[in-house]
Amino acid sequence: MNIKLAKAFRTTSSEALCILAGTTPIIIRTEEAAKQYFLKRGKGSLTQPIDQEVEFKNWPHPTDVAAFIEVKGYDDKTIQIYTDGSKNERGVGAGVEIFSGNELVTKLKYKLDNRCSNNQGEQLAIAKALEALETIDIEENSPRIAAIMTDSRISLDSIKNVNNHSYLIEEIGRGYLNWRDPTGQ
Repeated sequence: MNIKLAKAFRTTSSEALCILAGTTPIIIRTEEAAKQYFLKRGKGSLTQPIDQEVEFKNWPHPTDVAAFIEVKGYDDKTIQIYTDGSKNERGVGAGVEIFSGNELVTKLKYKLDNRCSNNQGEQLAIAKALEALETIDIEENSPRIAAIMTDSRISLDSIKNVNNHSYLIEEIGRGYLNWRDPTGQ
């Protein structure tokens, strides 16, 4: 089939045909299908929903979607949050530091499964930062303004994309809405 799609000769390697035809090699497809089967049956160690898409019935209503604003300066913000995620040969991790003024309020570290990506680490850090914001006491006369500093353009673009309904992106939206309006109204 790939030979016809790529309009190539029979002597072309199957890997090259897959690239030319824009298809996934059958061995990779088979491994993915087997992994998904074991995950759905609960026989794998990867039972967390971190990289799954949220079901349609659980999507937020369009009026409840969080509105994130990118800003360059953050001097007037009540709370500054620094997030980072990384992946190397030792594993995948995420970190969060939350400052109120110049005072360090909270420092959080998370270790993810080795199959997770750097972007998932970045997104988990943002989600956990918003979760931790709910526990921070803010003076009553202070504005409820927080700035989250991240170095992940992919995460920011994913958060802004209203068609992205991955688990972590939905958690970030819920965390933002919960912190913005703690009364739930």
